[in-house]
Amino acid sequence: RTDSRPCRFSAMAEAAADLEDVSRGYVDPTAIVTMGAVLEGNVHVGAECVCHPRGCIRALAGPVYVGESTIVEEFVDITNSSPVEMRIGSHNTFEVGCKISAES
Repeated sequence: RTDSRPCRFSAMAEAAADLEDVSRGYVDPTAIVTMGAVLEGNVHVGAECVCHPRGCIRALAGPVYVGESTIVEEFVDITNSSPVEMRIGSHNTFEVGCKISAES
């Protein structure tokens, strides 16, 4: 092959490598992140979580880990501005409009 177009298999290998890079975040396959929800930075969403439209989870400095079966409703803002990881346990509900932050 003499052209510079990327090979389909190399693109697939790059995608697989991205899945292994946990510094980019992770969403469990059983979680539901709706269109309009915002996950920014190193955010890890656990099993059976739901993030509604306009729900926002941001890891601006350190990572954010959301435990299983957690619900993030509309207009919720969860932000980690601290270099230390932010851990949210399992079975939580963040109701419409609430704001949670970890600051350095």
